[in-house]
Amino acid sequence: MPGPHDAPAAAPRGVAALERLPRWVTGGIVIVLIAAGLVVGGTVGAFLVGLAVFALVGALAATWARTTPAERMFRLAVIVLVTAAVLVRVVPR
Repeated sequence: MPGPHDAPAAAPRGVAALERLPRWVTGGIVIVLIAAGLVVGGTVGAFLVGLAVFALVGALAATWARTTPAERMFRLAVIVLVTAAVLVRVVPR
């Protein structure tokens, strides 16, 4: 029985377009959204970080079949940490 990592799955159209971009571009966009959201704070900041988290979750879902369990756990940890950072900034004490 073949495992999930034996043959690469076909990438959806949007993912294929993102895969053509250099990794530093897509990573840079996410980092800028997170940094801007944490600096701005408030509702606008939460929205910006929410966009970044949405992009990270989408990337994780789109590449789930092609990543190893260790890569999945690392990406999930990043999503949890970014979500925790925005919650700390948004939720008042």
